[in-house]
Order: sequence, then structure tokens, then C-alpha cells
Amino acid sequence: MTDTLAAAVGPDPLSGPAHNKVTPADVAKVKAEVLKRINQSAHLSQGFRLVNQADYQSSLAELRGKLKSKSFQQTDEGKMCKLMHDILTDDAHLAEYLDEDIAQYLETNEAGKKILNTKAMDFHGKNQVANAKLKRKQLFLMFKEIIQAQVELNTFAQRLKVAFGAEISFPPGAYGGIKSYSGALAKITTRMRNNDVGDLKDCARITVKVKKFKDLQGAKLFICGTEEFKAVASHQKSLKDRYQLAGTSSALAQHNVEPDSSGYKDIKFFLKMSGGQIAELQLNIPGMLIAKKKAHIVYDIARTNQDAFDGRQKFQVTSPEVLEKVKKKMDGDWFGFIRSKLNGIGPDADCVESMIDVLKSKGTLIVEPKQAEALNRISKQLYAAGLGEALLDPK
Repeated sequence: MTDTLAAAVGPDPLSGPAHNKVTPADVAKVKAEVLKRINQSAHLSQGFRLVNQADYQSSLAELRGKLKSKSFQQTDEGKMCKLMHDILTDDAHLAEYLDEDIAQYLETNEAGKKILNTKAMDFHGKNQVANAKLKRKQLFLMFKEIIQAQVELNTFAQRLKVAFGAEISFPPGAYGGIKSYSGALAKITTRMRNNDVGDLKDCARITVKVKKFKDLQGAKLFICGTEEFKAVASHQKSLKDRYQLAGTSSALAQHNVEPDSSGYKDIKFFLKMSGGQIAELQLNIPGMLIAKKKAHIVYDIARTNQDAFDGRQKFQVTSPEVLEKVKKKMDGDWFGFIRSKLNGIGPDADCVESMIDVLKSKGTLIVEPKQAEALNRISKQLYAAGLGEALLDPK
């Protein structure tokens, strides 16, 4: 119970060398904060998830049963389930979601298994491990709901297809394109450790592409009139319109927001599915979606060390998942596309390509300040071009 209380509060609620052991006084001090965390009614949230150990063990046994099939393990679903099982049962995998100074406590026991020696950690370390262990269980138990929400979201999007001739697309991957278990866990540990599992609202997600810019407003208003949106409409974050289509006198004007720092624009909705899960729908135009597809790999690189990227400081990408993405996506076709579609981008493309050449030859991806700047310029030019038809294939 102590670990659960500590984990629920988030990192470092107490600090200092004196807190090498969690005491009843520590628990009492954070109890009010824990109860505040559990009550998520004031926020757009999936809610705080308490872990029923019987349900957890039953679901884990079911997962192990599925993984007995070698053919299942070769599918996208099987690969996700295998990684999920590894993270749930192996501290060596869990360590990837901890700070480096805490991950160093990974030791090999007498049985030859890697375990985290929490006894040697201070309170900060114990708390971070407990936080990650709780979240991996919460997320695992929530995954069946996420899969069902993805099915419902697809049905919802079909209405836009009929009404506006829109195209529907999903991210590649398992279970209809849901966010991967590892990606979702990373978001609430390494990237946003203060967030709870309930703050994950984009695990079930879909993209709807209208044909023309003029169709954006009609599709936006259509979605705003649905029960799925009305169920969360009282929350400011239920809608984010980076195109700023609402006039100043409109009730929807409060949802107008600036494009992100790269210049990317979309209209993002959160929708409440019948099972209570919150899902994400992104509405956009063809050019911007092409820009996003080409520029997203820059985002993947940058977010491995966002502070270093933004500060134009040298850093190394070590995530195996991101390294594989870079090898696959930043190929000759990618460089050919940006060189043919973006004016004056040649020097930046050459700069980035030299970085990829090192990755191919040595297996390491080191981003120098000049390469971070080049990646940033490429991303911004892609999104600027995406507002029109410059990135589209000739008709």
C-alpha cells in the first residue's frame, strides 16, 4: 500500500537524504495529495485507476496464454503483447522508463535475473520505481477498454465519411492503430511523470481528412453537435482548433489556439465513447497530413531529449524504437521528397543526411547543434507548405 500511495503522488513529494526509508509519517504526509489525485472529476480525464490484484493476475495469465502461440507473436498484436509482458514482468525492461541515476540500481540476482535493488535507493528512487510499477499495471488493465474505444471511434468517423466524403486513416500498428503500450507508458513516465494513466486520452485515435479547406468548418460543427463531444464539451481541452476557425463572437472561440512551434495545424477533438473511454479525433486537410507524415520523424528524434533539441545542444538518441523508426523512415525517398518539394532546402537536407550516414555505418545517432537546427527548419518548411497544395502530387 505504501508503494501505491507514493506512486500516486508522483515524483519527489518529499526530498532529501533523510528519506531513505518510507515511514508511516511519510504516508500520512502525502495522503491528502493521494486522495486529491484519485478525484479526477474536475479534469478531462479517464479517472484514477485502482489496481485489483485478482483482476491483474487473471489478465496477466490470459496474456501469457496468448503468447504461447508462435504465430500470434509474429503479428503486430503479438509483438505489442510480448513487449507488454516483458515490461510487466522484467525489471530490465522497466528500467527504460526510469531516470538514468535510478536505472543504475539494476542488479543480477542469484537466479541470473535482472532486478531493481530498491533497498539501496533513497525515497526519490523508491517513489519513482513505485510510480512506474503502478502505472504499468494500471495501463495494462485499461488496454481492453482502449481497444474497444478504437472500434467505436472508427464507427463514429464513418459518419463524417458519409456526410463530407472524408477519408479515414489510422496510425500503423496493432489493434487498429492504438497507441502502443510502450509509447503510452513512456508518455506518463519518462516524458510526463506527474501525469496519471487517466491523463492518457490519445490511446484510441483516428484521423479524418476532408478534401478541401472549406470543408473543415462544416465537419468541425458536425462533430460539435454529437453526443460524444457534448459529453466532454464543458472542458476547455475537449477541442483544440489550431486553424482558429471560430469567430470572436462564437462560443467556440475559446477553443482557438495557436499552431504548435513547428507550424503544424489541425483540429483536435476529444470524444467520450460509450464505455467511458476518451478518444482522440484529428481533423485535417491533405497537405497538412502529408507534412505531418514526413515531419513526424523529426518530432520522434526531438522528443527523446526535447530540452537538448530546443537548446541546440548535442545529444544522442538511444531509444531502440526511435532508432528503428529513423532507419526506416529517413530513407532515400524521404530525402528525395523534401528536396523536390521544398525550395532551398538542399544544405539542410545534406546536413541531416550526413547524420543518417553515421547511423547506417556505426549504428549510433548523434544529433549535433547544426543538425538539430536543420531538422527544425525542414519541419517548419514542411508544415508551411502543407497549408496549400505544394506537397500534393500533380493531378
